[in-house]
Amino acid sequence: MSQLKITNAGIDYRNAVFAGEEVQNITHFIFANMPDQDASAPIDPNTTIPTDVLHSQPIKAVSKVDGNAVVISAVLGYDVGDFEYNWYGVVATKQNGDQVLIAVVTTELQTKTKTVGAVTGNYSVKSIVWRSQNIADDLNITLAVLPWQVQDEELVSKAVFDAHNHDDSYLKKSDADNYAHKLKANAFTKPLTIGGEIVANSSAIFQVKGFMRVGSIYLSEGQEAEGSGVELSNSNGQLYWHSNKIIHHGNMGAGSGVDADKLDGKDATYFARSEDVKTAVPANALFTDTNTWRAVVDNLTSTAADKSLSANQGRIIKQMIDQVNALLTSDDTTLNEIQEVVNFIKQNRETLDSLGISNIAGLQNALDTKFNKSDATYYAHKSKANVFGSTQQIDTTGTALIIGGSGKQSSSDVSVYMGNEIGQYGFYFTYAGSGTGNENALEITTSNTGSPKKALRVTQDGVIDFNQLNAKVAGNIIWHAGNMGAGSNLDADKLDGLQAEQFLRADRTDTMKGNLKVDVNASYDDLASNAPSNVGQFIIESDNNAVSFGLDEVRNSRKAWIQVGHNSNDYPSGQIQGSLALNPMGGDVEINGRKAWHAGNMGAGSGLDADKLDGLQASQLARTDTETVFKKPIVLGEKILQGSTASIQVKGFIRVGSIFLSEGLTAEGSGVELSNENGQLKWNGEKILHAGNMGAGSGIDADKLDGHEGDYFAKASDLENFGESRKFSRSSTINIFRRHSLGGGNYIAPSTRSDGSALQDQDWFSIRAVGGEPAISIKNNLTAKFRRLADGATDTQVTIIADDRNERVFVYNKTDNVWEF
Repeated sequence: MSQLKITNAGIDYRNAVFAGEEVQNITHFIFANMPDQDASAPIDPNTTIPTDVLHSQPIKAVSKVDGNAVVISAVLGYDVGDFEYNWYGVVATKQNGDQVLIAVVTTELQTKTKTVGAVTGNYSVKSIVWRSQNIADDLNITLAVLPWQVQDEELVSKAVFDAHNHDDSYLKKSDADNYAHKLKANAFTKPLTIGGEIVANSSAIFQVKGFMRVGSIYLSEGQEAEGSGVELSNSNGQLYWHSNKIIHHGNMGAGSGVDADKLDGKDATYFARSEDVKTAVPANALFTDTNTWRAVVDNLTSTAADKSLSANQGRIIKQMIDQVNALLTSDDTTLNEIQEVVNFIKQNRETLDSLGISNIAGLQNALDTKFNKSDATYYAHKSKANVFGSTQQIDTTGTALIIGGSGKQSSSDVSVYMGNEIGQYGFYFTYAGSGTGNENALEITTSNTGSPKKALRVTQDGVIDFNQLNAKVAGNIIWHAGNMGAGSNLDADKLDGLQAEQFLRADRTDTMKGNLKVDVNASYDDLASNAPSNVGQFIIESDNNAVSFGLDEVRNSRKAWIQVGHNSNDYPSGQIQGSLALNPMGGDVEINGRKAWHAGNMGAGSGLDADKLDGLQASQLARTDTETVFKKPIVLGEKILQGSTASIQVKGFIRVGSIFLSEGLTAEGSGVELSNENGQLKWNGEKILHAGNMGAGSGIDADKLDGHEGDYFAKASDLENFGESRKFSRSSTINIFRRHSLGGGNYIAPSTRSDGSALQDQDWFSIRAVGGEPAISIKNNLTAKFRRLADGATDTQVTIIADDRNERVFVYNKTDNVWEF
């Protein structure tokens, strides 16, 4: 006993081919021996390709029995074996190369042997019949079934067909309106649940146990979803409510554009403006050098045009000038000074003018060893391209010329060109050495006026590849896989190993070996009554079995039939096993006397009671008249993200009432309501902030403003006595934007702003010495320094002397990381 199962992956593959996402490519059978397998046990529809495949056999034919059944066959010839198997399946190969197991057969243990010498093996045909509504069209199968494909046990007998009972578990055609159609809009009148219920007995019309992917959501008012709704959408990763950006923890803060009504419960009148608090340097503060605001460079290599040169570098330049002056005024006679060299030339000018090649010792001998540059054109250069104007001859034995071979050409190509001007007509003889092992080859390529064509390639193992389609030998075309076939004029000795006389000729009368009978004067009534004289017009016989094809001679009948039966004395004689009757005058097609269903007589009111719809049982389809629970993801329109585990994906927008958002991807709990109330988006009844409803009067009470807490800002009341008469602070902590009166002691310059943020250009503080010499230094482990504007001197500490009663202002230069004073 054997069993057949079309896998869930096979059904998905069939749907993908029908939808145009894949091209039908059923490629091969696979065979395996499954230990402890029960051949009578149900087959898991989620079965995948096993790891211990014994044999793989290419598909021989995929054909159709009718529109609702296709046959997939492979032939295990005498050259296949030896192995034992109790499991085999059919595999399809997808466009991306993935292999999908689409059908499985389990059977008792079978043996496949091959012919070895005088011992003849066995020959086996394996066929799987896939039966489903419109399966042939869905998979684009047009080839009619071949006689060798379908075996006796795969045909349904009349007795089995008559005993078939269409019970209540089957889907009736009349019930089709109660099910959702994949290619049409559907209106569900009962709750729709996907993945599983989140809240039992909920009045929610739509529950998703998981997450879903959608385009825009139009949120109508209330749970009854009144009106067309307001759009909730995603644009470039930002959530929008009616074109207004929604504010959340991820997009608020400095630069977010959030306009709050209040900050920490206080409105704008409570706070002071920054320009009223963070004033510029006080007008009565005194800079050490108010006219110098340029950096000082202490080197002679800088190219800066906006910085001053230090006095130290001026001293170095003066030393250089003094040395040059001393050199020019020296009277030393040892010719190691410039003046001495000049004087020597003047005294010996006549001797120097008469110098030539002959009276300079050794110069002529040195020139005689040099190559005459004017003769270079007559010699070949070893590292440049050379053009020979005459015939060159290599007269030797053995290896006469080596091109490459020095190791410099490792993994590179080297060529010899022969022909007219390069780029016109000629040939390249190339050693293609950039391959590995036997892939290195000799190639002959034509230059073909700038459009090279490779003609020949010879690899290291002696394989010759003619690269042009119609290569010739002695003027005759060489036939190969690329130029044979219909219209090629290839005249073969045999076709598939058979001589021409073994085929029927279509262009002349021919003789076949076997039975081909055509009778006349037969009628469909003769067939029904088994009249021995006039049954069938065309018969195909094999032993005692026969298939007959007939056409009724009765003028107003015009019935044609196909009959399968046991042949005795050249007619069925009561042994009919099945018949198919066709009526071209508009009547029904009959199978064994019963009306056959087809595209012309099915549909509403036809009475067709189907077992499945598109290969699915009624329990697998969504009902529109009762609550439905979907156990697999739903895609509306088309997928947004391939491979997503979303329970629902909607390519487009949806209109809903309130949305109850449960926690996590598994949708735990009854959820919190996201609703639309009079155009306001609310979360659990609380208004959601977005760009369209913030600002003065909105009631928004922010926790921070530009990332700062409320206590970061000054109160407006603090400005009543604020101005140029701002008091000096006597605190030992130095803060930016503060004036300080400090006595003797050590103090630390600010390393950050008061809120902990980084110092910025033009941040300042001032110091006035009172009763001592305050020393200001940089915090430990920091690289900042102090720079005195008067002379550019830098240090990590500044001490204000006791008799300096001026207010010293320190301004931060962020570029150089220095406090300038």
